[in-house]
Amino acid sequence: MVIDDALIEIKTTKDFKVRREYFDSTHRYYLLFRIGGISGCKGHMIKKLGIYFSRHGHLWLFDVSAVIKEKRLSSFVGWLRNERDRACEVEVWLVLFENSITTLAS
Repeated sequence: MVIDDALIEIKTTKDFKVRREYFDSTHRYYLLFRIGGISGCKGHMIKKLGIYFSRHGHLWLFDVSAVIKEKRLSSFVGWLRNERDRACEVEVWLVLFENSITTLAS
């Protein structure tokens, strides 16, 4: 979900814990946003990522700049777009995506 300049993932979980997979998921959504944008929101900028814990009524927001290195991401997005354009099969694209996503947080 996008609200203003924040991309938020909603979690309905019993435990009120920030798990690594939730954090990684926000990075994936942000990467997809950077590759393809948001339909109907031309020129929209995402500056924050967040996880909303619906059962607990808590929203955890953090600045994109605090967790993703812009220079590295821009280079990675360019590479990924080129690879996407060259990929002939869906499986190749998915493998590249899943294997590469972990580099964003490091």
